[in-house]
Amino acid sequence: MGCEGTAADTATHRGSGEKVGLRYSIPMQVTLDIPDEVAAQAKVQGVPVEDYVQRLLKQAASQTSEMARRKMTDAEIQAWLDELTQFSEKIPAMPGETFSREMIYQDHD
Repeated sequence: MGCEGTAADTATHRGSGEKVGLRYSIPMQVTLDIPDEVAAQAKVQGVPVEDYVQRLLKQAASQTSEMARRKMTDAEIQAWLDELTQFSEKIPAMPGETFSREMIYQDHD
């Protein structure tokens, strides 16, 4: 399989530190079971299912790369940490001692 480079995604050119764009085109054939909802949306928009799915994939890839490049604000980081710890009070306290083999296997014979 070959790749062709064109201006699209950002990369650093070796040695110069200059930002350059690269787009890779990889020809492939993928067979999928398309849900009825996706086929119905393609029909509503008047496009072939293949074109509609390709558009969805491009949109998803674009959104993912935008999210990866985006820096979170301090408030967003704090909200994310709060979400992670929202049920932490339900986690039992650790015993003050090291876990012994007997402690680990206390419910086994």
